[in-house]
Amino acid sequence: ILAINRSSVIALNQEILKSGGKPASASVFRANIIIAPTHVNEEQKPYSEDHWSSLRIGQQEFKMLGSCRRCHMICVDQETAVKDSEPFVTLAKTRRFDGKVFFGSHMCHIPTVRPTKEGQYPTIRVGGLVTVSHSDE
Repeated sequence: ILAINRSSVIALNQEILKSGGKPASASVFRANIIIAPTHVNEEQKPYSEDHWSSLRIGQQEFKMLGSCRRCHMICVDQETAVKDSEPFVTLAKTRRFDGKVFFGSHMCHIPTVRPTKEGQYPTIRVGGLVTVSHSDE
């Protein structure tokens, strides 16, 4: 499962716009889950997902497995198949660690201890309550 943070997409697009590039849609990252605040006045720090250790979405638990390494496929428009240099160029400038480019985080579902129907067929919903645990807690 791949999760991205909407605040990270916004921060990335601000950097892309500074250099005159075209902003990237969140869809180019092919995430399964996009985490975003539910209220306009809530603040979520860009790239905070780098420090999450686990998530709870509704009744489902997820363990963070680490950052997602990115290749140039994120530069291909999924509707037109036209390739651009963004967002990879900006990510390479701002999110390169040990020679690799990262954006988003991998995670896995943690089944409930007591087997239940919900545990066998885990479901999350758009707008579901998300609780984040940080690796520094």
